[in-house]
Amino acid sequence: MANTGVKGRIVDENGEGIHALTANAVDFDPFFHEDDILAHGKTDNDGNFNLSYAEDAYSFWNGDRKPDIVVQIFGPVHRLRFETKEVKNVTDPILEVPLITIHRNHIDGWLVTHATLKPKDGDPVYLFKGNEIKHLVVGDTVFPAVTQAAKAANTSIRLMNLAFDVDSIMSTEPRYPPREIL
Repeated sequence: MANTGVKGRIVDENGEGIHALTANAVDFDPFFHEDDILAHGKTDNDGNFNLSYAEDAYSFWNGDRKPDIVVQIFGPVHRLRFETKEVKNVTDPILEVPLITIHRNHIDGWLVTHATLKPKDGDPVYLFKGNEIKHLVVGDTVFPAVTQAAKAANTSIRLMNLAFDVDSIMSTEPRYPPREIL
């Protein structure tokens, strides 16, 4: 029988279900660069999620293909809080995800750093020789416009990264021949 769903439960460090987290069932597609979101939904009051989708959501181009599923859990501001390991070639009609534990300190708010807290117990991430973290000034001091936009947003905000050609910025040689300015 074909796979048509994913279900699981998300709890905090005390074993209590976490309400209103977003769960995405994602198929890592071998032929396309983008992964397909098969289904998404919110956790109920007990932290349960039950996502359903049609078989053709992952087998449109190849009728006998089995999905390679990852479940992603997002917090209230759509920040990724947890991601399961990929389960390849799923044949179970409903894939049951093992219990997911996320510490409450890791759920609320948004942080401007990559290494924050371990999702399961909320402990700080340990650094080993050769790793380095530079702590930044509080986000609302450095990025007041971003903070204001986030607080005023009804559904979402869109941020973009600016990329620079470091070689051309740091070069002492003029890129174009100098011109006389009148």
